[in-house]
Amino acid sequence: IGGAVVLAGAGAALVLTDPSKRRETMMSETGGDEAASVRNYFDTTGFERWNKIYGETEDVNKVQLDIRNGHQQTVDKVLNWLKNDDLNGVTVCDAGCGTGSLAIPLALKGASVSASDISSAMVGEAERRFNDQVAAGAKAPAQAPKFDAMGLEECTGQYDMVTCIDVMIHYPKDRVDGMISHLASLSSKKLIISF
Repeated sequence: IGGAVVLAGAGAALVLTDPSKRRETMMSETGGDEAASVRNYFDTTGFERWNKIYGETEDVNKVQLDIRNGHQQTVDKVLNWLKNDDLNGVTVCDAGCGTGSLAIPLALKGASVSASDISSAMVGEAERRFNDQVAAGAKAPAQAPKFDAMGLEECTGQYDMVTCIDVMIHYPKDRVDGMISHLASLSSKKLIISF
C-alpha cells in the first residue's frame, strides 16, 4: 500500500510539473476545449497564483520571486527600448496583459492602449491597478486604457505596436507560430513578444 501511495503521489507531481500532462488534465475538465481550459485556469487558481507573483506581497516562494523579477526585467527592457519614443497617441495592443504590468506604464506615458487577457479576473485586476495608480496621483492619460477579456487569437484591429509579454509559455508549441502570425498581422510598426 505504501508503494502505491508513493507511486500515486509521483504521478500527481508529474502532472503538476509536466506542461503537456497538466494541459491534458485541464482540457479534460472542459471537454477538450483548450481555450476554455486556459480561461478557466486563469480565472481561478491561475489568477490567485499569478496575481500574487505579479503583486507586491512578500508571501511568495523563491521560484515565484524569480518569476516576478524576471517578468519585471522583461517589462523594464521593453520600456527602456521605448524610452525615447513619444508614445502620445501611439496605439498599442497588449495581448495577454495579465495584471497590467506593461499596459499600465504604456498608458501612463500617453499610449492609447487596448489591453486584453483570456482571463476576466486578470483584466479586472489590471483595470483596478490602473485606477488605483491614477487615484494615487499618477497623471491620467488623455485616453484611459481599454481592458477586455479575450484570447490572443480574438484580438482584432490595427495598432502601431503589439506586445505580448511572457504569455506564449502557457500555450502548446504547435499553436505558437499561428498566434505570433496573428499578432503580427495586427501591428503596423512594432511587434514585441517574449515567451
